Amino acid sequence: MQFFNLFKGEKRMKTKWTIPLSFIFGLMLLQPAYAQEEFIGPEGGDVLLSPQLMFMHMITEYDTFGGGTETQEMGNLTINTAIGYFITRQIEIGGQISTGSSYSEETDFGDEINASVSPYFKFHFNFADTQRVQPYIGAGAGIFYQKSEDRDDDSSFLVFGGAGLDIYFTEDTALTMGIQDSYIFIEDATAQLIMFLLGLSFIF
Repeated sequence: MQFFNLFKGEKRMKTKWTIPLSFIFGLMLLQPAYAQEEFIGPEGGDVLLSPQLMFMHMITEYDTFGGGTETQEMGNLTINTAIGYFITRQIEIGGQISTGSSYSEETDFGDEINASVSPYFKFHFNFADTQRVQPYIGAGAGIFYQKSEDRDDDSSFLVFGGAGLDIYFTEDTALTMGIQDSYIFIEDATAQLIMFLLGLSFIF
């Protein structure tokens, strides 16, 4: 009888340790899978290069000689290049250079040429290391240059803010899309530019 009880105790002891040992062994099998997770997006010290295509809708209000205002709406197609530096994974500073042409019902594409140079600041919401969709917000200011056939050449002050998404399809290459709201302060007019951008972002 005593021998039978000992045998039963040994059987209970084996059952008692089977579950913890199985759990530990399972974790050991899962560990390589976690180790192979890719780090997505920028780190502090990385550099960004982002060529972009911008589609703009420009609304300009001019002061008239009679004391009133006149509104003009134009489309604009712009090529933009942004170069940024990541102070941390979330904080980016940089500059962008744009050049493009406007068109409207009264003017053809190419009649009005514009360009801008502006430093910017961005904050990226990329708190997870493996996050492929990374939203951002940003703001900046700079100089806007405009040349047209029916108006003197202008250099104006530009301010803007915007938001967008970086969608990473590799660990350091992303599809970038966003919207930017800009204001240009000209001597006799104020222009609002609503811009939709699409481009690629490369992290180095």
